[in-house]
Amino acid sequence: MRNKYLIAKAKISVVILTLIFFACRPEKKKQFSNWKIKGTEYSSNNTEVAIGHAIGKLSCSGKNRFSITFYSFSFMTANSLPDTDSFLLTRDNLEQDSGKVLLYLYIDTTGYVPPTNSIKYLKAERINGKIRYTLPGMWYVNYMNPNDSVLVEGTFNEP
Repeated sequence: MRNKYLIAKAKISVVILTLIFFACRPEKKKQFSNWKIKGTEYSSNNTEVAIGHAIGKLSCSGKNRFSITFYSFSFMTANSLPDTDSFLLTRDNLEQDSGKVLLYLYIDTTGYVPPTNSIKYLKAERINGKIRYTLPGMWYVNYMNPNDSVLVEGTFNEP
């Protein structure tokens, strides 16, 4: 009888220690992405990464948001977004060129894209195990009205 009591007590102790261990683990915090459009600063950690067969995307949802899209067949094996190099910003990538990137910024329902013939680059780097993309200050145009241009810049982080 005493052995059953000791075994039950040991099992309860293990369960309690396991619960304490999982309850006390630090929560993983998502990094914030920060960007400016027309001098107004935006910030969000509501980002997600999606990797498909030949496409990779870092995006932020919400009223004011961004979308970064890479095309490359290397995503099939790497299962990760590019974390080094610089990528030519383009408003479309119909050829799915792995050296180019789409970066769209939105204010409410208005989308902004790089102007045609823009020669600016998005820099990729890995910092503390997470990918960061840096957009230098540059002019973007309204997707529906190229006469509406805004100065943008930002740092976009993997969650």
